[in-house]
Amino acid sequence: MQAIRVTRTLDSATIYLPQLLPLVGRQVEIIVLSADAAAPSASDVDDSINPLAGSVLRYDDPFEPAVPADEWEANQ
Repeated sequence: MQAIRVTRTLDSATIYLPQLLPLVGRQVEIIVLSADAAAPSASDVDDSINPLAGSVLRYDDPFEPAVPADEWEANQ
């Protein structure tokens, strides 16, 4: 996959991109991003998204069975 990045100031709804001439006749995906739109920073992200993040105080053995194997009904 080839990516071509071009920055332009739009003065109409039509834009000429001579960089795309090698791709004429091929299927392309066109994505338009406004340069004014900034990505949200980490401080902008709401903390309520992950309310339990950082709340694990002790994590002994996550793979230890909840009950001993000799007490399982399936083994009897």
